[in-house]
Amino acid sequence: MITKNKGLQNTVEDVELFTTRGPWETKSKGNLRVLFSFPYEEVLRYFSYDDKEVAPVQQDIRGLRAYTVEDLQKGVTGGIEFHKIRKEILIVLQGSVTLHLRDTSEATKEFLLSAHDGVYIPPYIVHTYTVEEDDTKLLAIANTLFDTEDKSTHDTFSLEEFQELS
Repeated sequence: MITKNKGLQNTVEDVELFTTRGPWETKSKGNLRVLFSFPYEEVLRYFSYDDKEVAPVQQDIRGLRAYTVEDLQKGVTGGIEFHKIRKEILIVLQGSVTLHLRDTSEATKEFLLSAHDGVYIPPYIVHTYTVEEDDTKLLAIANTLFDTEDKSTHDTFSLEEFQELS
């Protein structure tokens, strides 16, 4: 279940693991797989924002964005970041990763995510992944928009900035 944004009070216990459902054969003889499904109330929580975090951003970045990270090779590390506004749903489409999580109380959690596994990551959780298989592919769904030319819209902060919060 998607938890309410508790800002700095989000903990690794608020990170939720899920598995996609299916596949089922369709009438067209294809395979249908449900990546995720959330009740209406959880969708509303996903699109709730902390006004004090959104206010300093020059552009309105509230919205919905999906992107993939493809062709990841075994042993590569990615992420090593946290967000103040963004809530993410991360789904492994192909391959596998170990997801390392840490909150401001220094509590940690780790998941081995394989193809069709997913995880919900609230704000203020440092997340890093280590790729376990060649050609891994990830899908991320975020509740923020992103302009590559405008750094104020990135809402991505380093481990060093996170450590200053602790």
